[in-house]
Amino acid sequence: MKKIILLLLIVIVAIGSIYSGTVFYKGYKMYQETMADIDIEEVVEAVRSRENYITIDLLPSHLLNAVIAVEDHRFMTHDGFDVMSFGRAIIRNIQENEFAAGGSTITQQLSKNLFFSFEKKMERKVAELIVAKQLESLYEKDEILELYLNVIYYGDGFENIYDASMGYFRKHPKDLSNAEATLLAGLPQAPSSYALIEHFDRGVERGFQVINAMMEHGYMTTNSGEALKLELKNVKLQVD
Repeated sequence: MKKIILLLLIVIVAIGSIYSGTVFYKGYKMYQETMADIDIEEVVEAVRSRENYITIDLLPSHLLNAVIAVEDHRFMTHDGFDVMSFGRAIIRNIQENEFAAGGSTITQQLSKNLFFSFEKKMERKVAELIVAKQLESLYEKDEILELYLNVIYYGDGFENIYDASMGYFRKHPKDLSNAEATLLAGLPQAPSSYALIEHFDRGVERGFQVINAMMEHGYMTTNSGEALKLELKNVKLQVD
């Protein structure tokens, strides 16, 4: 019996190695094909030149902290790839028998939004990770976070932080209250589910998750977090 179990383990490891090798090979080929004629810095400059691009000095610190806390709390210390988050995502994918979670960092999400499709394939994850590593070598963390907030989707047709802030609250991002910034920080994970015009109650529940993450990772005290949850319930959208 022990020999049979050992043989099965060897087979599983061998299959896993072959599968991993195939995925990494396909991912690298996808990277090569996608990025062959693309200059990362040119794409970034094109994004920065957009009319509604908002620099990080005009974004509330609460918004920045909220996004990091709920999306990628090790953002300031990793190099574009978070091994722990990725490992948890793999376990969840195995449990649910589908590509349910990707464990992507903010840098990987920026890579995906700038250069790749949103098709859920492991090889795409490999390709976006290669570009994420390049982004981390070219830009500072503040620059990456700034770019991310300017290209990520917030639901209801709002494709950057300026449009989301103006569209939902009729405010420039720098004028957002902490409660309003909290709501916006929670949207990118699942904008179709949390989009505030149609799903405001879900958006508020997501806002509670953002606050919990901020308390867990030391961005605010428990008392401040609970007070902000009360404010969140009273936020009013300013939409036509």
